[in-house]
Amino acid sequence: MKKILVILILSIICLCSCGQKISSRKDKITIESEIADSTTNSNREQALIHELEKYSYTDSTYAFANGKGITIQNSFPKGGMIEPNGTQYTDSSGKRYAFAVFWTRIINETNLPFELNINIPADSFAIFTPLDSYLRLFLPTETIAFDKLSKFNYGLTDIKSYLDANLDKASLLQKTINPNEEHIFYIVTLSYQVGGTPRAALILKEQDLYYKMSLAPNGSGTIPFGKIAFKNKADNYLGLISFFYLVSMFGLWISLNRVSVVKKQLTTMPKANRAKSTKFNGLGLFAMSAKPFGFCN
Repeated sequence: MKKILVILILSIICLCSCGQKISSRKDKITIESEIADSTTNSNREQALIHELEKYSYTDSTYAFANGKGITIQNSFPKGGMIEPNGTQYTDSSGKRYAFAVFWTRIINETNLPFELNINIPADSFAIFTPLDSYLRLFLPTETIAFDKLSKFNYGLTDIKSYLDANLDKASLLQKTINPNEEHIFYIVTLSYQVGGTPRAALILKEQDLYYKMSLAPNGSGTIPFGKIAFKNKADNYLGLISFFYLVSMFGLWISLNRVSVVKKQLTTMPKANRAKSTKFNGLGLFAMSAKPFGFCN
């Protein structure tokens, strides 16, 4: 029994080390393919940067000690209307809101992946100066693409249906952003009994995220928005080893219980019937083959 456990553990460690080697080889292949297409990628990047600059309100890089960091880009607003025909958003109770849509782009320029966690409660935020005014925030799940930036409301569709279904619900976003990857998403704002020129930005303080919005000339405020959590590579490997170990132990537990049942059935069956029973012939063979390992002693 002890020998088998030792063999299982050594096998798990071997598999994990092999997985790391395979992963490193894949990384090299990816790098080589990117170098081969550098001219095409450069042209696309330049066009993308030019397109983003037209709609970007802020572009901030939060650098760490090694000089690498996280870049957060926030857009200017579009909106006022949820449809090109001038329709404004009105909820089921008849309340009319000032609508605006923004996008935020987060780029991971560090060497570690991180988990982006945004949690917006189904609350109203009284950050503006007029009495009884408030702000509501939402995270539509519709995917935003760069070719949508020039479109009406940055290409966001079915706005009324989304707001009607989610007006009293919290908005959640969980996304793992790996090194040299990015994520871009919509942020919708509804302002009640207040108007003005909207500006908004997602900002990072240490690992906490905040959303700062102003509606000139009617004040501004900052709202807790979520956080980022870096993932340690060692933690990932440890989790992989633990997973394989649990799977192996579960399989061993099933085998041991199976052998125990077979042994009990074989010992309680009359010897004369054991040879005749087709039901237990295969199980008996299995139990006999398990004896050298000490399972049926």
